[in-house]
Amino acid sequence: MIPDTTTTRVADPGVLRSHSLVWGIVTVAAILGVLLLGFTLGKWITGSDSDVVELPRQAATAAVVAAPQSVAASAPVAGLAVGQPAPDFALLTPDGQTMQLSDFKGHPVLLNFWATWCGPCAIEMPALEQIHRKYQDQGLVVLGVNQGETGDRVAQYLKSNNLSFPSVLDTDTNIARQYRVTGYPTTWLVDADGMLRQVRRGAFLDVSQVERMVADVVARK
Repeated sequence: MIPDTTTTRVADPGVLRSHSLVWGIVTVAAILGVLLLGFTLGKWITGSDSDVVELPRQAATAAVVAAPQSVAASAPVAGLAVGQPAPDFALLTPDGQTMQLSDFKGHPVLLNFWATWCGPCAIEMPALEQIHRKYQDQGLVVLGVNQGETGDRVAQYLKSNNLSFPSVLDTDTNIARQYRVTGYPTTWLVDADGMLRQVRRGAFLDVSQVERMVADVVARK
Protein backbone atom coordinates (compact mmCIF):
# COMPACT_ATOMS: atom_id res chain seq x y z
CA MET A 1 0.00 0.00 0.00
CA ILE A 2 1.46 3.37 -1.11
CA PRO A 3 1.22 6.09 1.55
CA ASP A 4 -0.82 9.19 0.63
CA THR A 5 1.64 12.04 0.40
CA THR A 6 -0.81 14.68 -0.91
CA THR A 7 -0.65 17.87 1.16
CA THR A 8 -3.91 19.66 1.83
CA ARG A 9 -3.52 23.43 2.24
CA VAL A 10 -5.79 25.02 4.76
CA ALA A 11 -6.57 28.69 4.20
CA ASP A 12 -5.52 31.06 6.93
CA PRO A 13 -8.72 32.29 8.65
CA GLY A 14 -7.15 35.73 9.05
CA VAL A 15 -6.53 36.01 5.30
CA LEU A 16 -10.11 34.94 4.55
CA ARG A 17 -11.50 37.56 6.89
CA SER A 18 -9.27 40.21 5.30
CA HIS A 19 -10.43 39.32 1.79
CA SER A 20 -14.07 39.33 2.86
CA LEU A 21 -13.65 42.77 4.43
CA VAL A 22 -12.05 44.19 1.26
CA TRP A 23 -14.81 42.81 -0.98
CA GLY A 24 -17.44 44.12 1.42
CA ILE A 25 -15.98 47.63 1.26
CA VAL A 26 -15.76 47.48 -2.56
CA THR A 27 -19.39 46.33 -2.83
CA VAL A 28 -20.69 49.07 -0.53
CA ALA A 29 -18.71 51.73 -2.42
CA ALA A 30 -20.10 50.50 -5.74
CA ILE A 31 -23.68 50.62 -4.45
CA LEU A 32 -23.23 54.14 -3.07
CA GLY A 33 -21.73 55.26 -6.38
CA VAL A 34 -24.70 53.93 -8.37
CA LEU A 35 -27.19 55.59 -5.96
CA LEU A 36 -25.38 58.94 -6.18
CA LEU A 37 -25.28 58.80 -9.98
CA GLY A 38 -28.98 57.95 -10.12
CA PHE A 39 -29.87 60.80 -7.75
CA THR A 40 -27.82 63.31 -9.78
CA LEU A 41 -29.32 62.27 -13.12
CA GLY A 42 -32.84 62.22 -11.70
CA LYS A 43 -32.46 65.69 -10.22
CA TRP A 44 -31.24 67.10 -13.55
CA ILE A 45 -33.96 65.45 -15.60
CA THR A 46 -36.89 66.41 -13.40
CA GLY A 47 -35.70 69.63 -11.81
CA SER A 48 -37.18 70.81 -8.53
CA ASP A 49 -38.17 73.94 -6.74
CA SER A 50 -34.67 74.03 -5.23
CA ASP A 51 -33.30 74.45 -8.77
CA VAL A 52 -35.15 77.75 -9.14
CA VAL A 53 -33.15 80.83 -8.26
CA GLU A 54 -35.36 83.87 -7.76
CA LEU A 55 -34.70 87.58 -7.44
CA PRO A 56 -36.36 88.89 -4.25
CA ARG A 57 -39.24 91.28 -5.01
CA GLN A 58 -37.60 94.15 -3.16
CA ALA A 59 -34.39 93.78 -5.15
CA ALA A 60 -36.35 93.46 -8.37
CA THR A 61 -38.23 96.67 -7.66
CA ALA A 62 -35.03 98.55 -6.87
CA ALA A 63 -33.07 97.16 -9.84
CA VAL A 64 -31.96 99.74 -12.38
CA VAL A 65 -32.96 98.94 -15.94
CA ALA A 66 -29.91 98.81 -18.21
CA ALA A 67 -29.77 98.69 -21.98
CA PRO A 68 -28.65 95.43 -23.62
CA GLN A 69 -24.89 95.41 -24.04
CA SER A 70 -24.59 93.36 -27.21
CA VAL A 71 -26.50 91.45 -29.85
CA ALA A 72 -25.50 87.85 -30.64
CA ALA A 73 -22.14 88.23 -28.92
CA SER A 74 -20.20 84.97 -28.62
CA ALA A 75 -18.51 85.51 -25.24
CA PRO A 76 -20.30 84.57 -22.01
CA VAL A 77 -21.43 87.42 -19.79
CA ALA A 78 -19.11 87.29 -16.80
CA GLY A 79 -20.98 86.48 -13.62
CA LEU A 80 -24.41 86.46 -15.30
CA ALA A 81 -26.97 85.90 -12.58
CA VAL A 82 -30.49 86.63 -11.39
CA GLY A 83 -30.94 90.37 -10.84
CA GLN A 84 -28.89 91.43 -13.87
CA PRO A 85 -30.14 92.69 -17.25
CA ALA A 86 -30.88 89.91 -19.72
CA PRO A 87 -28.32 89.97 -22.57
CA ASP A 88 -30.00 90.95 -25.82
CA PHE A 89 -29.69 88.76 -28.91
CA ALA A 90 -31.03 88.45 -32.44
CA LEU A 91 -31.64 85.03 -33.99
CA LEU A 92 -33.54 83.55 -36.92
CA THR A 93 -36.83 81.73 -36.60
CA PRO A 94 -37.29 78.42 -38.48
CA ASP A 95 -38.95 80.31 -41.35
CA GLY A 96 -36.04 82.74 -41.69
CA GLN A 97 -37.39 85.79 -39.85
CA THR A 98 -35.16 87.69 -37.43
CA MET A 99 -36.38 87.86 -33.86
CA GLN A 100 -34.67 89.91 -31.16
CA LEU A 101 -35.18 89.63 -27.41
CA SER A 102 -35.54 93.39 -27.12
CA ASP A 103 -38.51 93.17 -29.52
CA PHE A 104 -40.48 92.13 -26.44
CA LYS A 105 -39.52 95.10 -24.29
CA GLY A 106 -42.33 95.76 -21.82
CA HIS A 107 -43.36 92.09 -21.75
CA PRO A 108 -42.15 89.31 -19.45
CA VAL A 109 -40.39 86.54 -21.37
CA LEU A 110 -40.00 82.88 -20.45
CA LEU A 111 -36.78 81.96 -22.25
CA ASN A 112 -36.49 78.19 -22.73
CA PHE A 113 -33.30 76.56 -24.06
CA TRP A 114 -34.14 73.20 -25.65
CA ALA A 115 -33.42 70.63 -28.38
CA THR A 116 -35.56 68.13 -30.31
CA TRP A 117 -33.42 65.18 -29.16
CA CYS A 118 -33.72 66.16 -25.48
CA GLY A 119 -36.05 63.79 -23.58
CA PRO A 120 -36.64 66.08 -20.57
CA CYS A 121 -37.40 68.94 -23.00
CA ALA A 122 -40.17 66.84 -24.56
CA ILE A 123 -41.64 66.21 -21.10
CA GLU A 124 -42.17 69.91 -20.41
CA MET A 125 -43.29 71.07 -23.87
CA PRO A 126 -47.04 70.52 -23.25
CA ALA A 127 -46.85 72.62 -20.06
CA LEU A 128 -45.02 75.44 -21.86
CA GLU A 129 -47.64 75.37 -24.62
CA GLN A 130 -50.45 75.61 -22.05
CA ILE A 131 -48.76 78.59 -20.39
CA HIS A 132 -48.30 80.26 -23.79
CA ARG A 133 -51.98 79.92 -24.66
CA LYS A 134 -53.22 80.90 -21.20
CA TYR A 135 -51.09 84.00 -20.64
CA GLN A 136 -50.20 85.38 -24.08
CA ASP A 137 -53.15 87.79 -23.91
CA GLN A 138 -51.74 89.05 -20.59
CA GLY A 139 -48.43 89.87 -22.25
CA LEU A 140 -46.32 86.84 -21.34
CA VAL A 141 -44.02 85.64 -24.12
CA VAL A 142 -42.83 82.03 -24.18
CA LEU A 143 -39.75 81.96 -26.40
CA GLY A 144 -37.93 78.74 -27.23
CA VAL A 145 -34.23 78.88 -28.07
CA ASN A 146 -33.36 75.72 -29.99
CA GLN A 147 -29.82 74.46 -29.72
CA GLY A 148 -27.75 73.63 -32.79
CA GLU A 149 -30.44 72.29 -35.14
CA THR A 150 -31.73 73.24 -38.59
CA GLY A 151 -34.81 75.30 -39.24
CA ASP A 152 -36.51 72.44 -41.10
CA ARG A 153 -35.97 70.01 -38.21
CA VAL A 154 -37.26 72.48 -35.64
CA ALA A 155 -40.26 73.48 -37.75
CA GLN A 156 -41.24 69.82 -38.21
CA TYR A 157 -40.91 69.16 -34.47
CA LEU A 158 -43.06 72.16 -33.54
CA LYS A 159 -45.71 71.15 -36.06
CA SER A 160 -45.73 67.47 -35.03
CA ASN A 161 -46.17 68.40 -31.37
CA ASN A 162 -48.73 71.18 -31.93
CA LEU A 163 -46.48 73.82 -30.39
CA SER A 164 -47.47 77.37 -31.29
CA PHE A 165 -45.11 79.46 -29.13
CA PRO A 166 -42.23 81.01 -31.10
CA SER A 167 -38.77 79.48 -31.25
CA VAL A 168 -35.48 80.80 -32.60
CA LEU A 169 -32.36 78.96 -33.76
CA ASP A 170 -29.20 79.19 -31.68
CA THR A 171 -27.29 77.20 -34.30
CA ASP A 172 -23.81 77.73 -32.82
CA THR A 173 -25.07 77.75 -29.18
CA ASN A 174 -23.44 81.15 -28.59
CA ILE A 175 -26.53 82.50 -26.86
CA ALA A 176 -26.69 79.47 -24.58
CA ARG A 177 -23.11 80.21 -23.54
CA GLN A 178 -24.05 83.82 -22.83
CA TYR A 179 -26.82 82.59 -20.55
CA ARG A 180 -24.51 80.01 -18.94
CA VAL A 181 -26.60 77.06 -20.03
CA THR A 182 -24.87 73.81 -19.09
CA GLY A 183 -27.68 71.36 -19.89
CA TYR A 184 -31.15 71.16 -21.40
CA PRO A 185 -33.72 72.23 -20.67
CA THR A 186 -32.78 75.46 -18.94
CA THR A 187 -35.36 78.24 -18.49
CA TRP A 188 -34.71 81.89 -17.62
CA LEU A 189 -37.51 84.27 -16.66
CA VAL A 190 -37.04 87.84 -17.87
CA ASP A 191 -39.38 90.47 -16.45
CA ALA A 192 -41.00 93.33 -18.34
CA ASP A 193 -38.05 95.60 -17.45
CA GLY A 194 -35.59 93.22 -19.10
CA MET A 195 -34.16 91.90 -15.82
CA LEU A 196 -33.35 88.25 -15.12
CA ARG A 197 -35.80 87.22 -12.39
CA GLN A 198 -35.46 83.42 -12.09
CA VAL A 199 -33.62 80.46 -13.60
CA ARG A 200 -34.63 76.80 -13.60
CA ARG A 201 -32.25 74.03 -14.61
CA GLY A 202 -34.22 70.91 -15.46
CA ALA A 203 -37.67 70.12 -16.81
CA PHE A 204 -41.03 71.36 -15.58
CA LEU A 205 -43.09 68.26 -14.78
CA ASP A 206 -46.49 69.96 -15.04
CA VAL A 207 -48.11 73.28 -15.79
CA SER A 208 -48.45 74.24 -12.12
CA GLN A 209 -44.65 74.42 -11.79
CA VAL A 210 -44.47 76.85 -14.71
CA GLU A 211 -47.32 78.93 -13.29
CA ARG A 212 -45.51 79.31 -9.99
CA MET A 213 -42.48 80.63 -11.86
CA VAL A 214 -44.38 83.22 -13.94
CA ALA A 215 -47.09 84.20 -11.44
CA ASP A 216 -45.38 87.30 -10.11
CA VAL A 217 -44.35 88.82 -13.44
CA VAL A 218 -47.78 88.17 -14.95
CA ALA A 219 -49.45 89.83 -11.95
CA ARG A 220 -47.13 92.87 -12.24
CA LYS A 221 -47.87 93.14 -15.94
